[in-house]
Amino acid sequence: MKNQQKGHALPIIIILICSVLLGFVFELVCLGAERLTHPRDFDGIVSGWSVQYGVPEYVVYAMIKTVSDFDSTKVSDDGKIGLLQLSPALYLKLANEEHDKEINAAALYDPNTNLHYGTMYLARLYQKYGMWSTVYAAWYAGEETVDAWLQNPDLIDPDYGTLIKIPDKKIAKAVKKTVKAQEIYEKLYYAK
Repeated sequence: MKNQQKGHALPIIIILICSVLLGFVFELVCLGAERLTHPRDFDGIVSGWSVQYGVPEYVVYAMIKTVSDFDSTKVSDDGKIGLLQLSPALYLKLANEEHDKEINAAALYDPNTNLHYGTMYLARLYQKYGMWSTVYAAWYAGEETVDAWLQNPDLIDPDYGTLIKIPDKKIAKAVKKTVKAQEIYEKLYYAK
């Protein structure tokens, strides 16, 4: 009788081991596919500016993925340029504040320049708003618009004063997409 019980246990153990291995292989395949669609191009540049401005790399990568999909030559319909889709006006403002001697809007096509000033701006927005989803809203809608939203009690968390509802559907969709990209980058490359 005992030998018969051992005989039944072996197939169950084999099935369990195969299930675990299959799950592991499936996870590797899925992560590999996500790594292909969520690369970390310009990693040395992103890392350097992230450290300098205290912005997590996964936030910078999420923004790049969402706004330009790593195309440093991209120009939006409203004239924003490069990896982080900075407007020439914002760049000129930030570059003047930094006393940059080589101020030229064409520099926004340069990945290092674009990531420098874009990461600097992300840090400033985070310092002002303290929450990445609100930073993303300000990135897409503008600070003045987000400041107005934060004055509307129907759009904020009454306990924390943070933005919980974005009334503009296009901006809300862009923020949601960026938050999702941030989560993917965190999971793929920065999870501990």
